Amino acid sequence: MNFKSYWGKLDRLRKTQILAGLVLVIVGAVFYSLFTEPNRWVTVEIKMLSEKGSWSNDKPIYWLSNTLENGIAEYDGLGRKIAKVESFQIFEKKDIGKDVFISLDIKARYNKRKRQYVFKGKPLGVGSVINLNFTSLNVNGLIINMPDFEAKVATREKIIEVKLQDFDRTFVNTTGIQPWLAETIEKGDAVRSLEGLLIAEVLDKRVESAEIITIDAAGNALLRRDPVKKDVYLKLKVLTTRVGGVDYYIGDIKVKVNEWIPLHFENYSIEPVITKIFD
Repeated sequence: MNFKSYWGKLDRLRKTQILAGLVLVIVGAVFYSLFTEPNRWVTVEIKMLSEKGSWSNDKPIYWLSNTLENGIAEYDGLGRKIAKVESFQIFEKKDIGKDVFISLDIKARYNKRKRQYVFKGKPLGVGSVINLNFTSLNVNGLIINMPDFEAKVATREKIIEVKLQDFDRTFVNTTGIQPWLAETIEKGDAVRSLEGLLIAEVLDKRVESAEIITIDAAGNALLRRDPVKKDVYLKLKVLTTRVGGVDYYIGDIKVKVNEWIPLHFENYSIEPVITKIFD
């Protein structure tokens, strides 16, 4: 039976239903092409999260970060590559945790109407969590940088003051740091993302003999100065993202007084406490 004879046997209602369906398909295809572009490769930077997910102080377990390699990829159900690790940085913490930053190329679709990238059916944005299923491991990451993020998210540079502290059990009466670390820090030292974005810079440094608490023979507490250790105050410029009225540094570090802020410079890493915020 050819199409002409088949079409002639259909009643008017059935013909109307078929034509209406074809019109809906065509209209849908037109709207899809107007508001959605084909998949494109974009570069995003993520901060690797623990299994508990975002906004957690827990760091990735050590063996998970140790299995990272440049070039590892994720593939879709048809065997097409949709994500690839371009580069990564691993910073040891004072405790057993690590800070892991990964630069990824992902194949995402751009929704022109919403002005938003979509990956595996989920919208992407700075501060959102992305899940990646590589051949050798699964990674949860907090997006900290992506194309045009400064234009889409309320980002701003903030000036803060921080103090370095060392909680040494041998010297419990002072939180001063070793002089060699104080000498290592220099004005102009900068923290940059994997893509070269400036996220923190030392504007000024003040070094003093560390305060030390001593007890005299009468049991009185006296404030003295340590002859060796140093109190170091740094004036920093940091790039922050504002979410829900709170400023965050590298995705999930609150920029508030008495919060600790990790700073991974080229030759050293420190984690001072914020003592002042200049607005």
